[in-house]
Amino acid sequence: MGKFEIRTDKSEKYRFNLKVSNGQMIGNSEMYSSSYAMENGIASIKK
Repeated sequence: MGKFEIRTDKSEKYRFNLKVSNGQMIGNSEMYSSSYAMENGIASIKK
């Protein structure tokens, strides 16, 4: 599995990028209103 890079914006919304071992980004998420919701998104991808 790749590496999840967690990001926030100025309005404190959360998202993540998924990168593979060579650092290439292979996907990014929607914006989440809370870190809890974002963590659930990451858990869903990991399954």
